[in-house]
Amino acid sequence: MISRLVTPGIAAARRHPDVICLTIVVIAATLMRLAFNYRAPVFIRQDSIGYFQSAYELARGIDLDIPIRRTPGYPLFLAMTIWAFGEDFQSIALIQHLLGVVAAVLAYAIGRQLFSALAGLVAGLLVGLSGPLLIYEHYLMSESLFTVFVTLAIWLTIRGSQKRSTRALALAGIATGLAYQARPVGGAILPLIALAAALLPGLP
Repeated sequence: MISRLVTPGIAAARRHPDVICLTIVVIAATLMRLAFNYRAPVFIRQDSIGYFQSAYELARGIDLDIPIRRTPGYPLFLAMTIWAFGEDFQSIALIQHLLGVVAAVLAYAIGRQLFSALAGLVAGLLVGLSGPLLIYEHYLMSESLFTVFVTLAIWLTIRGSQKRSTRALALAGIATGLAYQARPVGGAILPLIALAAALLPGLP
């Protein structure tokens, strides 16, 4: 009786390993974040006030004033979140936690692209269940947005190199630009993309 119930599941996993693994990653990462989001107040640092003020002014049509040392990516993200869901900090944190789920999916994609579905599953679960990442997502800071764009840029670079796709590498460059808009250190990925592009045949 048990074998009759288990065998179809095993057969389905063999036919669609990516679907099964991605489902596990998404469920695990989502449940982790839902259990945490409303059990703790949103964490605020000194820079959080400046980010939120800039976002609030942008969302309400007030003249935008972003300090020179900050890039506009995260204030724009906050402004869109405020416009869509209001000024509740917990709602903003929930959206950032959803970005964490996306980062876990991208980690799966990287592991899958480099090695196998099993490696992707391990990578996705490590990111999805990471305590430090979960804490960073609960701060009113740019780390969650930055992490998604950096992970996306890395995956696109790997995919572009393996598939010999200039389109994927161009998208990796765009993702890197978006990561830079969240945190300037994101520009450090550009040499990696340039190297991958230089190694593709047919490119100058």
